[in-house]
Amino acid sequence: MNNDFKIYKDGERFVFERVVYPKLKGLISKTVTDNPFTNPDSCSAEEEEPQDVCLAEEVELLEDCSDEAAIDKAIQEAGEYIIGYFFNTKGLE
Repeated sequence: MNNDFKIYKDGERFVFERVVYPKLKGLISKTVTDNPFTNPDSCSAEEEEPQDVCLAEEVELLEDCSDEAAIDKAIQEAGEYIIGYFFNTKGLE
């Protein structure tokens, strides 16, 4: 799956591309959140440190694809790749 994607910097923004069918392209942004995965209401009695979260924005399909399941899977894989890339290796700086 790692060879299916590439991430590069275009000016001040990071861009991701899926280079196999169905090809996708989008921007990556960084936000800070109260970790909605462990604290969905942000109303925990325990204080939690804010977590960095990467978001894919302005995702576009680069080729015709009418298979919605393939598009959904490609977007899900893109999200997993982005998370792995920034949180496990590079950081979003």
